Amino acid sequence: MAMATLNDRAGDVDWTRYSKTPNAALLGQSVTAPIAICITALCGLLITSATAQVYGEVLWNPFVLLLAIQKTSMSPGARAGTFFAGLGFLASQLALCIVTNSVAAGMDIAALCPKYINIRRGSYIITVVSICICPWQFVTQATTFITVLSGWAVFLSPMTGILISDYFLVRRRDLHVGDLYCGDSSSAYWYVAGFNWRAFLAWAMGLWPLLPGFVREVRSVSDGSGWDHVYNVSYFFGFSVALLSYWMFSAISRTKRQTGTSPFVLNTHGAGMAQDSSSEYDEVMASRSGEKDAVLRAEHRSGEDLSAVGKSAQAKAAATYLEVGDNVVWTPPVQALNARNESGSPTGTWPDVNN
Repeated sequence: MAMATLNDRAGDVDWTRYSKTPNAALLGQSVTAPIAICITALCGLLITSATAQVYGEVLWNPFVLLLAIQKTSMSPGARAGTFFAGLGFLASQLALCIVTNSVAAGMDIAALCPKYINIRRGSYIITVVSICICPWQFVTQATTFITVLSGWAVFLSPMTGILISDYFLVRRRDLHVGDLYCGDSSSAYWYVAGFNWRAFLAWAMGLWPLLPGFVREVRSVSDGSGWDHVYNVSYFFGFSVALLSYWMFSAISRTKRQTGTSPFVLNTHGAGMAQDSSSEYDEVMASRSGEKDAVLRAEHRSGEDLSAVGKSAQAKAAATYLEVGDNVVWTPPVQALNARNESGSPTGTWPDVNN
């Protein structure tokens, strides 16, 4: 249960990045999600144990259990119960696959090649891949199902340790926000050709001791050896080793601007304003008196009466693409509301939300 909870938290960033405040997801991640996972696991244990007493065999697969209920009794109550249970499983699987797997994986794949892949295309790709790996083979036996779930911990636990180490230990919760959106060697997060070898090495350090036990478990030849004992605590071992390894590698071989923080600064992809205190940037950010003009400009382009919706008018006006010379860049709210061209008027175009 602890492994399932921690593994799920590693994928929550696909959605929590849309939070309005940094602590908006704290209650769900630290309280409600662990409680829900523990209750679900407890219900599974109790119901599986009860099937051995009622039907004479252990029925761990809920769909097989529903079939067994219908074979035993076709009374109206049994049929209604299996129908609503099946409907609940359908809704649960749709929500789980769409939110946790399809869309979240689409976001990650789109980040790899955003010029050609958007979230929808990324979801299509992961759908094809999921069919190719034949996931129905994972639920043929209870032991196979448990082994597959445990296998996730082998690969994900080092990744989680690296993320925790990088943010809390190495960078001490400070980030160069503007560099997160810069995809060249000037970014503090460019490392070596865009790859951080420290993370790959730390992941391998936390992974390889777990592989012998994992292979022995898959082949059902575990006999209580040392490799098997390490595999039994795979999540905690991989997490701890990767966390400490990444911290050590980062201390030995420091990266450019490894610590410190800096705010987001408008960058026009090599022209116009840069991430320093240039005169052009100072002119753009000198005053917030352009907010009203920005709203009127956005109202003219969108054909909507933005002045009637108060703060949302400013939000819509802020969600623009700022034109600086021949470059077009997305701007956050403050920059968008203050942005002006050379003539002193705000300029921007509405983004295509369908893309």
